[in-house]
Amino acid sequence: MKRLNENSNKPKVQSKKSRIGELIGRRNSLQ
Repeated sequence: MKRLNENSNKPKVQSKKSRIGELIGRRNSLQ
């Protein structure tokens, strides 16, 4: 069960990082 939880948490972190990357990319394109 612990391994399943760790694996399910990883993609969430990646999606958060990709969202931040998108926001940074938009800011850079605006500037």
